[in-house]
Amino acid sequence: MKTFAALLRGSGRHPLALLATAYAMDRNPEAATAMLRKVVETCPEELKYSPGAGRVVEQLRLLDCETTRGELREIARLTA
Repeated sequence: MKTFAALLRGSGRHPLALLATAYAMDRNPEAATAMLRKVVETCPEELKYSPGAGRVVEQLRLLDCETTRGELREIARLTA
């Protein structure tokens, strides 16, 4: 499994998207969803065009957290 530092090196991705990935790896759906929400607010094209965004959203949806389920559904539409 990659560390957060490894994700940062040469990724070219939005820092908040990287934080969302790190939180998802840590199985923290609330924090990861909060970071994805900030990405939607600041740079929605990051979710639309980043190949990793869909994987992160799907990983979070598989955790099936009741408090983030609806918001993840909305965010998932942006990654399609």
